[in-house]
Amino acid sequence: MKLSFAGRFTSIMLSAVFSVTTLTAVMPPFVNAEEDYLYTEDGFAYVVNDEGTITIKGRDKTREDEYDKTKIVLPSKIDGKYVTEIDTNYFGHSTYSSNSEVTEIVLPDHIEKINNWAFNDYKALDTLVIPATLKEAARPFTYCKINKVIIEDGMETIPKSLFSCTDYMGELVIPDSVTAISDNAFDSITGLKEIHVPDSVKTIGYCAIANDPDLEVLDIPDTLDFIDTYAFFNNPKLTSVNIPDTWTFGEGKYGFFSRCGLKEITFGPNRTEIPPNICQYCESLETINWPDAPVKILSRAFEDCISLTDPKIPDSVEFIDSFAFMGCKGITNLDLPKNLKELCTDSFKGLTSLKYLYVPMQLPSKGNYDGVSSFWYSGIEKLEYADGITEINAITASGLPNLTKIIIPDSVTTIKSGAFSDDKSLAHIDIPDGVTNIGWLSTFSNCNSLKEPHLPSSLKVEGYEFSSAPALETVYVPDGWTEIPEKTFIGCEHLKKAVIPESVTKIKTLAFCRCYELETVDAPREEYELENGAFTYCNNLWDER
Repeated sequence: MKLSFAGRFTSIMLSAVFSVTTLTAVMPPFVNAEEDYLYTEDGFAYVVNDEGTITIKGRDKTREDEYDKTKIVLPSKIDGKYVTEIDTNYFGHSTYSSNSEVTEIVLPDHIEKINNWAFNDYKALDTLVIPATLKEAARPFTYCKINKVIIEDGMETIPKSLFSCTDYMGELVIPDSVTAISDNAFDSITGLKEIHVPDSVKTIGYCAIANDPDLEVLDIPDTLDFIDTYAFFNNPKLTSVNIPDTWTFGEGKYGFFSRCGLKEITFGPNRTEIPPNICQYCESLETINWPDAPVKILSRAFEDCISLTDPKIPDSVEFIDSFAFMGCKGITNLDLPKNLKELCTDSFKGLTSLKYLYVPMQLPSKGNYDGVSSFWYSGIEKLEYADGITEINAITASGLPNLTKIIIPDSVTTIKSGAFSDDKSLAHIDIPDGVTNIGWLSTFSNCNSLKEPHLPSSLKVEGYEFSSAPALETVYVPDGWTEIPEKTFIGCEHLKKAVIPESVTKIKTLAFCRCYELETVDAPREEYELENGAFTYCNNLWDER
């Protein structure tokens, strides 16, 4: 017979990670009393293993009335042989049942393995001692309530999922002999307020101390050789943590304090790399104490830390990865570090409270097209670039729907493709006289408010530069141009007026093609050299057709 625990899983599920990592087990079938087992004088069913050890298989159900109702004492030896395994669910409870009478379970001294759910749903256990010999025990105490757990001195590795899904634990004692806490060992335990991890521990496994809703105090050793993904995930009452330089986060691992209730995090003085997802979704985080040492902030490190108002990123930082501060909608002040060399797409996506950004250095773009912005859909209204910058690209200038003012220094010579794409509120832009090149691909796409840009005489166009500007209504061709290059304004569907200086003598192929609303061309000359299709589909220009 197999029993379903789906209803109880639903009631305690705390997160998506929890559901994947701790709820996949199914309770093994109860022991079949008709199998050919041996029995002790006090009713324990067992088998003798090939190596001469004993596996407990249950108890004689015909003698239920003889058994102590408040205590279960499992034998440590039978016929001189050590009991090393408990492979039965005889002592467990089916769905919607539990035991509030048993206050003590005594495990065999040399036990090595306890099967899944072996002692589930004991609600009145006082003190439970875990023998040092135990090596494998996946969720044997699911839904139990235990006042105190003592792990015997001598254990080196706390087994995987040993206390996963324990309903309540009042106190936990971990001895100095322990060097590793395995995956999910203390995952999803209610009631446990303090965990003191001894200095002997060097390895913390996946979700090892995670999803503990009442955990307030977590003492962790100063030196850890390996910390796995989600090691301390989703501990909502854990409010502060120190990250020493001597902690080693596993390569490719992430989410170490994700979804915790952290208000403050402090990094050691020599930590050069901030791990990925370390504080992801820590919605209460207000303060990051970091030294002037970090060089890299990796992906999603502080994603959705919505209480953070000023990250105070140290000037030592050279690289900020994708999504590092995405969704930090409480940030109102951001000073980019002086040594910054690279931003990635969406590094600061969705900073809706950030209204002003000063860019003190030139930053490379991940691509010269729309959609690569580091500040995609942030609340920036004013954007200012430092003097000395020579290039404006999409990494800082695009994807800003609230941008109304941009200050471009005279040092800029190039505006790359996609630079101002999706700046939907940008109505005016002064392009400095020193700019010689504007990229042709999506530079002004979705700039729905840009009606009249200032174009410098120094600008050299090759075609399509303004074709992506959907709202362009008036254009003043720079004085000094001798020709309007082919396809310069092609596809500017709402362009109504073009003012051409006397210096222009030639309008090249398709220069104003598909400017459907163009109705006025102010041109001082009576004659121009027009190439084929210069005003094709400009049907409102009756005398230029």
